[in-house]
Amino acid sequence: MRNKQHPTIAPMFNSRHRNIKKYIINIELQGTSYQVSRKLSVPSNTFVGYLGEILILAMGWSCKHIIRIKKDNIEYVTPADVRRGFLDNVKWSNSFEITVRDLLKRPSDQFTIYYEVAGWKHIITLESIETYDSFEYPIIDLLSGEGCCPPDDCGGPLGFYLMQEDRHDRNSPNYIRFKDRLSRCGLKRFNEKQFNLRELKFRVQDYQRLMAYIIEGEYMPY
Repeated sequence: MRNKQHPTIAPMFNSRHRNIKKYIINIELQGTSYQVSRKLSVPSNTFVGYLGEILILAMGWSCKHIIRIKKDNIEYVTPADVRRGFLDNVKWSNSFEITVRDLLKRPSDQFTIYYEVAGWKHIITLESIETYDSFEYPIIDLLSGEGCCPPDDCGGPLGFYLMQEDRHDRNSPNYIRFKDRLSRCGLKRFNEKQFNLRELKFRVQDYQRLMAYIIEGEYMPY
């Protein structure tokens, strides 16, 4: 049954694009002493507003904070960000009107995603452009990865570094704060090498299923 009262929401993919290509992209977290990266396949007609959220979910973040996409001194943001007044004196464009094909035109092209006010920086790089097989349905898929992203709300790279430095000192405020952040994420301990492809792949797929229901007006949260 359709929820006819649901407001109009931008589609995830630009249906006017023809000759859709498979983009293989790599996202790498900056500011940690160890490698945290993910590789995904992405249809070239994906709007970057949705792609930003999917990439953050694929990294393992909760996706509850502001996501800022930036390339060539232009920020690609949501209309909600504009209404909140976060973009004074900033050159911006609507992230739901720009596709990944507009930002990444050839292999090695890059753009940047910032997550949280503390500014976790991610570098997104186009590794290759491939053609979909006739039996493939163009969706966003997580292919591989490495490393575990820090817990949310740990104060950015500096805060995470201090927490890691004091992680064995039970009397340190940083230790107590780090344990609190882990418990909020449902974790007892932190393993920087942990990477669960199946779990993160499900997050990416589940987001797309949920957005499909919402966009078509079939999602009813009660």
